[in-house]
Amino acid sequence: MARMAFPMNANDIIERITGRLFRLNEPLMARCKNVIRRHLYQLLINQREPGYPPPSSPIRAVFLVNYPAMWPSLQSIFERMSADACFDPIIVTLPTHAHGTVELGSNESNFQYFSQYGNQVQRGFDESTGCWLDLRSIKPDLAFVITPYDAYPEYHSRSLSHQTRLCYVPYGIMSAKIQDNQFNRPFHYRCWRIFCETQIHKELFAKYSSVDQRKIVVSGYPKLDWYRNDRRIEGDRLWPVTIGKPMKRVVWAPHWSIPLRGARKHWLNFSTFHRNHLYFLEAMKNTQSSINWLFKPHPALASRVVRSGLMSNFEFQCYMDEMLSLPNVIQCRESEYLDYFATSDALITCSVSFLSEYLPTGKPILRLDNPDNVRFNEFGDRLIEHLYRAQSVAEIDAFLQTVVLNGHDPLLEARLQTLREVLYFPKHHIGGWIKDYLKVELEAAQGSMEAAAGGSFC
Repeated sequence: MARMAFPMNANDIIERITGRLFRLNEPLMARCKNVIRRHLYQLLINQREPGYPPPSSPIRAVFLVNYPAMWPSLQSIFERMSADACFDPIIVTLPTHAHGTVELGSNESNFQYFSQYGNQVQRGFDESTGCWLDLRSIKPDLAFVITPYDAYPEYHSRSLSHQTRLCYVPYGIMSAKIQDNQFNRPFHYRCWRIFCETQIHKELFAKYSSVDQRKIVVSGYPKLDWYRNDRRIEGDRLWPVTIGKPMKRVVWAPHWSIPLRGARKHWLNFSTFHRNHLYFLEAMKNTQSSINWLFKPHPALASRVVRSGLMSNFEFQCYMDEMLSLPNVIQCRESEYLDYFATSDALITCSVSFLSEYLPTGKPILRLDNPDNVRFNEFGDRLIEHLYRAQSVAEIDAFLQTVVLNGHDPLLEARLQTLREVLYFPKHHIGGWIKDYLKVELEAAQGSMEAAAGGSFC
């Protein structure tokens, strides 16, 4: 598989130089870095709008996507725009970016996934010519970017923000205590609008960044619109049962942040896969008559398992083959995993955003706690307060027996209270609300020009 590596940037150099000091007093150094970056970005990045041209009619919105698994964070916005004659939404697909490289081998598969939207999809990278699509040829009024990491030089926020109104919806519900990554990157300062998940997240932007608060709009998280889909989900079709009796359905969703061989820990260190992957294989074998399992790994897990030295490619494939040969185990890689969430009985995970995404099901959640992880931010601390937690396989066993199989769920009411008080889950359709908000904002931008011409915006 072809790989395209990028040179080390200034931030990478800073991280290497300060690495030793960071380990001496991690919380203090993190706060110091945050303060320094806030002042530098506020000083060096101009947050004033550069004077965008009047919006076209219909409004042309481009969605730059490189991970099908992350698409649900933008999908409901795109679909509501597609149903509104005032908008002309276009998906531009890119090869996946992971661990500092662009995986060119994913370019065609990503395009094929989004080809379900027909002529609303264009390739961002042409493998036959080695050329990237120049967005100026599309003349977008809006551009949605799926991650804030400026991974593609051709679509860097520095240039994008001068070409069009740059919009951002977080690719997950930000819960980990990594304030610079989540709220204080140069990308955030260059955005025209940031649609954030809750009022708590807006307050975290104010606490950990100097991003102009007028850019930050509390909209709710569009991925949660899925729970409002008025359609019947056939659980028996999703969860094939080969045993002739009812079985519980459990999702196991491991995170990718496995430390490299020889390293004490990863900077995130949420993953517990390297500690319990053999346990789960045995648990699946031992529950063939009582539990249907869904294996829903983070998209980066497979490559990280190999890169960390935990297993070779061959060993990981053998592990997967043995797991999926069991009659009570299926795997989910596609983006429509929320169908499985809704028809399951419990979630077991060391992932982060899934804790929020699963909460609206009302079903029990077991958080696999790596005690050396980077911890949770203020939102995350409130989120996890009433979730089950396990650090040992004995505690996982107890959860499976007591909560899943016996149905004893003492944290149910407290968990539902967390859903009501912490997670902003409005009654309105979130993607539709964002679409309507953008229409009003661009109508205001059009303003007197349309009135002088005697026309209307849409």
